[in-house]
Amino acid sequence: MRKPEPFSALEAVFGGPSNSAWGSAVFVDRVDPRADLEKQALAVYRTFIGALWERFGENAWIGGWRLVQAREGAGDIVAELTTSSSPVVKSATDMLLNTNAAARDDVYAALSAAFDSSDTDVMQIYEIGDGAAYSGVLVAGRMKSGATAILAFVMD
Repeated sequence: MRKPEPFSALEAVFGGPSNSAWGSAVFVDRVDPRADLEKQALAVYRTFIGALWERFGENAWIGGWRLVQAREGAGDIVAELTTSSSPVVKSATDMLLNTNAAARDDVYAALSAAFDSSDTDVMQIYEIGDGAAYSGVLVAGRMKSGATAILAFVMD
């Protein structure tokens, strides 16, 4: 699948698919626009956690999974992340947005291009982690065409 430009920019900033359970990774796919985005996001989450999913057990990782925000259509992903009422999302967002001050404009632009356009069909923000050592945020967005980008970010 040829990646839509906004998703290529997101991947350039946050990295491509990974199963390291650490840092950030972007997963891009094309699905039926009527498909359940949460199911796709959960599958990506499991892939991103990789071997630790089996090591600690599914219950450890599902216990930290929680939808904290969802919208249809265009929006403001940076504002949605920074004003979240979730302490987990706020902490992860601070790291995600401010770790590299020199690249901050690129980070904001990539997030906005991927999740805020008029082509955005749906966007969801999840808390993720094992509830103990690992925590983070997962942002899933799907365009009206079915092109989907999922950004996973985990820290300890």
